[in-house]
Amino acid sequence: MTVMAEAFYALAPWLSVALMLLVFRVLYRWAKAKKTGALAVGALAQMVLPDPLAERTFEQIQHKNQKEKKQNRRNEEDSLPEN
Repeated sequence: MTVMAEAFYALAPWLSVALMLLVFRVLYRWAKAKKTGALAVGALAQMVLPDPLAERTFEQIQHKNQKEKKQNRRNEEDSLPEN
């Protein structure tokens, strides 16, 4: 191997970290300025990357919806006129 290749392999992890930080910095600026590019990148990342808490989130939403349905039923029963 040449010296240049060895140097590249030694510095590759640090270069990738620096590149990621640069990308995050640009996305942060876009998000602060409310640009559409930040929203698009975020949506793509959300579609591609798995959500480790997705199951828990779904359960919380279902529980909330069940509570709202019960409350709506109670309100409807209370508002019905008695004969």
